[in-house]
Amino acid sequence: MNIKKLVTMQNLSLLMLAAISLLFILLLLKNPFSERNLIPNLEPYPDSIHYLTPALSLIHGKGLYIEREGRVFKPTVPFLYSLILVPGFLINSDARFFYITNVFLAFSGFFLFYFFLLKITANKFISLLVLFLYATNYFVYWFPNLPMAENLGLTLFNSAPFIFTRKTSVKNSILAALLIVGFYGTKYANFTLSVVFGFFYFLKILIEEKNYKYISSKSIDYKKLRNLIYFICASVVVLAVFFLAEYLIRGTGIFVKIMHLVEPLYKSDPESRVIDGFKDTTWFSYSYFNRNFPLYAKALFGESMRFLWDFTPLLPFYIAWMGIIGLIAGAFTKGKRLLSLFLISTVLGPVLFLSTFYSADARYIYQAIPAILGGLGIFLSLLYEIFARSKVKYIFYILLIGFLAFYSFNNAYRLKYQIALNLKHTETPWNYMSVKNFNEFFSENTKDKPILITALPPYYIDFLSNSNYKLLPLSDEQEFSNSKPIVWGDENFQDFKGIYTKYLSEGRKVYITNAALGNAPFLHRDFDSTKENFNLTLVKTGCFDACNIYELKLKQ
Repeated sequence: MNIKKLVTMQNLSLLMLAAISLLFILLLLKNPFSERNLIPNLEPYPDSIHYLTPALSLIHGKGLYIEREGRVFKPTVPFLYSLILVPGFLINSDARFFYITNVFLAFSGFFLFYFFLLKITANKFISLLVLFLYATNYFVYWFPNLPMAENLGLTLFNSAPFIFTRKTSVKNSILAALLIVGFYGTKYANFTLSVVFGFFYFLKILIEEKNYKYISSKSIDYKKLRNLIYFICASVVVLAVFFLAEYLIRGTGIFVKIMHLVEPLYKSDPESRVIDGFKDTTWFSYSYFNRNFPLYAKALFGESMRFLWDFTPLLPFYIAWMGIIGLIAGAFTKGKRLLSLFLISTVLGPVLFLSTFYSADARYIYQAIPAILGGLGIFLSLLYEIFARSKVKYIFYILLIGFLAFYSFNNAYRLKYQIALNLKHTETPWNYMSVKNFNEFFSENTKDKPILITALPPYYIDFLSNSNYKLLPLSDEQEFSNSKPIVWGDENFQDFKGIYTKYLSEGRKVYITNAALGNAPFLHRDFDSTKENFNLTLVKTGCFDACNIYELKLKQ
């Protein structure tokens, strides 16, 4: 009878896992090559350019750089996410294929998180509930739409507690060393995660797994010493290899970066300075802390904070509170202490550091979602143990079902809307439609290519262009303004009117588009200025007049 009951419970849990996985698939189910979703916009700029262009340049034999028309400059972001995109681009070099890689990363993180939950929760039903909350979290299923390194970062973060809850071994010690590099190699701001994970995994090796007491140097056994040596040596070797690769690719070293980041912290006020002829902002300063720390703290407890252009809370406030309570309670619970302190540090460490960064954005603490949900798993497990000791487990399950019903009721419309949006409805990628309109107009490949003045990043247009036209910028303030000669070519960018006039005087065809002006006042200002300085003739409409093409003529 007990065996039958066990088999039935096992089948039920597998069925629930399959249902949650199917729901996650439906929330992610998009065709990146369709014109019915926003994936082809490849936003946000310029971040997406820094990740996509090096990967595509590499498979075309031009190096891991941002390359255009033979001119290159080095990305300012780590290269690990770009490398992760390369296998996908070898299958299909269309820039939109990044989404397939992101979906693979999302599912890898999904199952890593589930296996971690199985280790820390009292039973599978608690694990499945928390996994359901993870799969239906807005940012978990939305962020793969964007070619951003956070997609890799979340998968790596879910790998950390997964490895942390496994028995220490040579293999896991080497994997832990790879993770230390992986965090930093994905985003430089994640170096706090590298430090936190490295420190706590070092402690994990030193601490007895059963009673969490420090082992004296006399009693430390061979296996622990072996694992410690492998962990330290692997960390040093992998870090050295990464820094060498970064130096060869980026041309700069880790110590230069550290000094550049740390030096402004002791300064009382942010300042601007000129480096290599370009204006450079003091990115980090203690003066930002008082403004940013409260924003991050509130976001952790379920309040809204800017996440790129979105203001959805990272987690509903009632889940955030229970998760944080669970992490704190776990820190005082035998068997969960080290893990809870580790998860707390993975949230608190980045928040303290990033509060000194000039810009506050919840995407910088994306990993707080699985960390706090892990705390929720601990909270529910401790609650389950209380009811189990009182022999009223059925009350716990009633509460669990009630909680699930409450969450599902409050989020049913959001989930239904997202699935309907994926399968039935349409979001128009206007930037993509703009380039499509350009390609239709410039359908012939002529010797003297016509020139198109645009506010769109040229690298984005290059991803989708038929290469029958040359690009020039509309504004001095649009993307890549500090690298105009490398991005756009050798022109006198102190005089935009003079550039356009020069080409017109040479008999070249010059056009301008109103695509992607958006809500940026400076783009509208410069478009209107061009309209005042030249005669504009409408030659092609598009995007309901949002990506029209006009021909420029000199005023008589």
